[in-house]
Amino acid sequence: MQKQSAVIGGEGNGGVIYPRLNFARDSLVGMGLILHLLAETGQTITELVSNLPRFAMIKEKLVCPSDKISVVLRTLRNEYAAYPMDLRDGVKVSLPTGWFLVRGSNTEPIIRVIAEADREADARTIIDRVYSQVQACL
Repeated sequence: MQKQSAVIGGEGNGGVIYPRLNFARDSLVGMGLILHLLAETGQTITELVSNLPRFAMIKEKLVCPSDKISVVLRTLRNEYAAYPMDLRDGVKVSLPTGWFLVRGSNTEPIIRVIAEADREADARTIIDRVYSQVQACL
């Protein structure tokens, strides 16, 4: 976030990071930002949310010994080499119908598989395929 001069950041668990105040997850700052937006726009939460795009995200996890994570990630990098890829936090691949991310947990002996798409059916197709590929590596 510092390198990119990000205005705001966050994590999949809902943690909000607002660099103007600090570079730590801060739920009170997140609440303050929402309250400020409500006051500034005069809209309700429902009205604000109705203007946002909708996506379907599915998250799965598999038990995975830490020594197997690199094998799984290398296999996926090779399998999806033709697609745009981000390797900063596991393997994130952009597909025509959505994207997926596979990453090892920093706190548990598991590997996480996350997929997102415009439609839930597309996200389910992606996650089912990638989950099976990860399972095959284990």
